[in-house]
Amino acid sequence: MYVHEFFRRHPLWMTSCLVVVAIASCVNVGMAFVVQALVSLVTSGELAAHPEAAWVAVAYLVPWALTEYAWVAFTYHLVGRYQADIRLNVMDQIKGIKVPRLSRFYHNPDAFRSGIVNDAGLIGADYFYYTFRITYDVVTFVATIIATGLIDPSFIPFVLGLSLVSAILPKFAQKRLSEAQRRTSDRVAVLIAEASRITDGMESLVSCRCAERAWQALVDANEGVRRAFVHRLMVRTEVYTLSVASGKLVTYGIWALGALAVAQGSMDLAKLVALAQLMTVLQDPIQEISPIYSDVISNRALVKKIKDLSQEEELDDGEDAAAAGLAAPAPADGLACEGLTVAAEGGGEVLSGARLAVPAGARVLVEGPSGAGKTTLLRALAGTAAASGAVWLGGEPLGPAEDRAGRVCLVTQAAFRAAPDLAGCMDPGGSGDALAAAREAASAWPGVLGPLAARLAEDPRAPASSLSGGEARRLHLLRGLLATPEALLLDEACAGLDPASAAAALSEANASAAPVVLSVVHDLPADPASLGFTHRVRVEGGRVGPLEPL
Repeated sequence: MYVHEFFRRHPLWMTSCLVVVAIASCVNVGMAFVVQALVSLVTSGELAAHPEAAWVAVAYLVPWALTEYAWVAFTYHLVGRYQADIRLNVMDQIKGIKVPRLSRFYHNPDAFRSGIVNDAGLIGADYFYYTFRITYDVVTFVATIIATGLIDPSFIPFVLGLSLVSAILPKFAQKRLSEAQRRTSDRVAVLIAEASRITDGMESLVSCRCAERAWQALVDANEGVRRAFVHRLMVRTEVYTLSVASGKLVTYGIWALGALAVAQGSMDLAKLVALAQLMTVLQDPIQEISPIYSDVISNRALVKKIKDLSQEEELDDGEDAAAAGLAAPAPADGLACEGLTVAAEGGGEVLSGARLAVPAGARVLVEGPSGAGKTTLLRALAGTAAASGAVWLGGEPLGPAEDRAGRVCLVTQAAFRAAPDLAGCMDPGGSGDALAAAREAASAWPGVLGPLAARLAEDPRAPASSLSGGEARRLHLLRGLLATPEALLLDEACAGLDPASAAAALSEANASAAPVVLSVVHDLPADPASLGFTHRVRVEGGRVGPLEPL
């Protein structure tokens, strides 16, 4: 989100910060008038008669220090809030997403991780903070011009003219800084992806003594981050050096002009010292404005990246069955598809023109060799894979924009923990009493849960991290059943369980209230009919065969 969007979300905080910025800038510029008064008393010999003036000048440092601290502290507080909001925007992509209208984060997990871990920090530290720093510098610059006019209006054109140089510097480095920032973000994303990949398989890597290549990939990714980071800093240093030079030019120029005016008798020393103080105040904004503004511009690219990845994908769903007047293949009271096709990366098709009609009440065993397209078929039906063709559920067409989440539920091969404790895993949607849901599930699904049922009933608040691989898979399957979908799609949901446990879980899943159940099972633990299967369909070479009764 951009700064103005954050402003609309938190108007009171932002307004308060702007007020503090304005006060701090005015107090900072006001130092020049305090110095002018003090020098005037010294040069006129009246300081002895008014010794309190010196104490007032010293005391002025107190409000100056307080306002400087206040605006910086306030800004850092907002930076933390802004970074948290950026991360929440990314995290929100896993909640309430419409299927198949998935956000681009769904198909780019590395960008999802980078958005939370890296990009939010960069955007908050560089883009958001520096936006407020520019605001402070601009307000300070305006206040300095006004103060210059009050001291000696003839110096305003010189201040404006000399300051113009620093204002145009960011344009020279804008493209290079944006590219450097993008490159840094991309390299960090690669490093995070490599680290995640290694941690997922750390135990096997170490045990099998095959960590050398993984270690080298991490080293290469780290070197890429180092080079990108150094390049980014070098570009910033170039701009900063030019900015410092322009700031010195303004300061020395005004000093020279003021000294000439004093020598000619057109200005007294007190005004010259006041102008010098103003130029000291102005020097920081002039030196900072170019590199800071350049950073703000370059980091807007990261903000745009986050926003783009948060948008719903425009998937090519082919024809809308309703709009095209297509009829579902009979029987149409369950789950059906016509011409369902999934393209492969680099050309070709993973799934080609699938035609399937599963009647309500059917329990279908999806068979076929590895790599035949079985998982792709389930993903295309669920809407989690970009597919063309038409899909019907309960006789009604599922249009491209119609949400399938919760209606067509896909239980994937990869088990995961949806919440920190067991009870939370029973109610991942947060729709009810997690403890009650856990205890009810423990008694209602003994076949799926197996020995985990007793543990769930006794200690529903036990940490989910304590689950074994098999227990995590049982819980993963149960979540799909608890969603009470109209079509339940199981992709190797019982892989890793012993034959007896797998048979009990499959039997109970097939006996569930879901109108349609499709299951991909490579190693059947028993005869299909004894597990509750009523039909079979074979997928081979990306083509789906006819539905056959057992």
